[in-house]
Amino acid sequence: EVKANEQTAGINFTLEPGGTIAGKVTDWQGTPLDSIMVVAVNANVLDDAAEPLITRINLGAVNTDTLGNYVMDGMPAGEYILRSVSALPEAVAEILAVFGVSVNKHAGEVVDEYYQNVYNLLRIDDAERVPVEVPNTTAGIDFVLDRPGFFTGTVTDAVSGEAVTNVLLVALNDTSGYPYLPLGEIGEDGSYQIGPLPFGKYKLLALAGLENNVPYLTEFYDGARYFYDAQVLDLQSAEYANINFTLDRGAIIQGLVDLAEGGSELIAGADTLDGFPVLAYYAETGKLASYDYVQFAGGYRIDKLYPGSYKVMALPAVPPFAITYYGGGVDFEDNNSQVVSLSAGQVFQANIELRTATGSISGKVVHKETGTPLSLVMVLAYDKSGHPVGMAMTDFDLASGLAIGSTGVYRIGGLRPGQYYLRTFALSTAFALQGGLANILDFVNEFDISKLLAGDFDLFDLSLNTFADYWYPSDTTRIVLNLHDFLLQFASYGVASEYDNALLPVHLPLPFDQTIPPGALAVTVNAGQETGNIDFTLTSSELEDLIELETAVVSASANVPKQFALYQNYPNPFNPLTTFRFALPGRSHVQLRIFDLLGREIETLVNDNLPAGDYSIRYNAADLPSGVYIYRLQADHFVSSRKFVLLK
Repeated sequence: EVKANEQTAGINFTLEPGGTIAGKVTDWQGTPLDSIMVVAVNANVLDDAAEPLITRINLGAVNTDTLGNYVMDGMPAGEYILRSVSALPEAVAEILAVFGVSVNKHAGEVVDEYYQNVYNLLRIDDAERVPVEVPNTTAGIDFVLDRPGFFTGTVTDAVSGEAVTNVLLVALNDTSGYPYLPLGEIGEDGSYQIGPLPFGKYKLLALAGLENNVPYLTEFYDGARYFYDAQVLDLQSAEYANINFTLDRGAIIQGLVDLAEGGSELIAGADTLDGFPVLAYYAETGKLASYDYVQFAGGYRIDKLYPGSYKVMALPAVPPFAITYYGGGVDFEDNNSQVVSLSAGQVFQANIELRTATGSISGKVVHKETGTPLSLVMVLAYDKSGHPVGMAMTDFDLASGLAIGSTGVYRIGGLRPGQYYLRTFALSTAFALQGGLANILDFVNEFDISKLLAGDFDLFDLSLNTFADYWYPSDTTRIVLNLHDFLLQFASYGVASEYDNALLPVHLPLPFDQTIPPGALAVTVNAGQETGNIDFTLTSSELEDLIELETAVVSASANVPKQFALYQNYPNPFNPLTTFRFALPGRSHVQLRIFDLLGREIETLVNDNLPAGDYSIRYNAADLPSGVYIYRLQADHFVSSRKFVLLK
């Protein structure tokens, strides 16, 4: 306690002795490196997230002397992760220089690493732990920093040849897909360099769309869209030059949504109906390509689309309006659902005249353990092709954006006569849509390191009460997340600007295309009638249990192959990640399974009905011992097998 005009005495500190970490930093030729910062952090810093970060972290940092030696004293007992730092942002370097700390002397001359020989900043879990015992010295923790390599080239507009400067250039590991830092630096003339990087094999990605009003498509070097199609670049010298990106502008589908049937016109908008999604699907596969929301003026604009063929559907989610495809189709297979073929940079006008329907489905969503009604749970209805026909949220009016009680009731209107399949998307409760997601954006835009260290910032205020999702009546489901595809979709969607009237300000993996599982029960809807009591009982679940990062991650292209094929995996041999590829000329029931040489099944990677397309399966064999294995594809009457080798 401190009182005015009084001295508070006896506030003494008794410091415990610490341990020491010591070592030397040299380059690949054995030359000692001075002014290299060595940073240590306790290995268990992320184990107990319930405590503020500042109470969990033990951090040490010291610079090497003229002989490359460093001594880090006062370290509490425990295990530490160490990393060399040869370069810091200039603003940070200037501040440290005021205190006589010299950094950036060797910036770009060496490749930084975790001890020992783990280069990628994101692979901290792979770093070797350094034990510290008090009051002893852990000596010989030496760093030998490798010679760096750089990718260089230009980034230009594919048509005009003008410099493109507002994209991110990323070097990815050619097998795991992990990105390396630093990102590429692009000059005003479009020239760039990415590095310093360790020698090795990479795939380079130009990531567009994270800023507003960037019209270019995200693509890998040499124009590839998918990771498995991207060219592998083997960096084995100081410079790999002339890796030039020529970026295409994305195509655009835009138009107005008309609420009046039969020739008259009533454009959707703020005074009628807006904020609902318009979805673009690949015409060949039926998979979701991108989406946008109807804006204040009644229009929509789906941009950054790749050249190809699409079908466009408006999902009004407010009765009596029914889902309607461009051209007037009532479902994806309807001949009236017109195909829109786009070339790079093309703008296509696709006005949609909404149809109406009078059927509906209603029910209640409650918490299984307590029976409490659950608000803000999204419920979606699908036709047999897995495309949505309607959606609603419990205790929420999508038309007005207002809460309407706390009974857990939902009602999906605007349904045509037919049979439909329903599922929940309860992740919407975790973020409360716009409000919670806005907190995330505010946190990114107004980051405060002091609040982070104290564990006191708005992101912690999010209500993360999460629940497992179900297909009606009781078939559990999860969000299957392909991180690579999610990144591309996020870049395509971007971040909603201040004038966007979007249900979500950032891209989330909403279930706008699904495969109907065998356990889902069809719900029948008759014209002008409501099918009620379609209820869901959800169980509590941890957020990490709701999202499935598959051991095998499946990506599909929009191309339609001419015949079945199973390709050799790449890389082969491998450890532990590889990619399987196959081609389907038409919709097929597909099984892709792994066997040992005795014919015993090890794992089923795919067992699903898939549309036509070229498929890529990212597989992690970390749990398998080294050896020779067989992977076998069966797609309808087509059967093919190949061998692969896992070397650990």
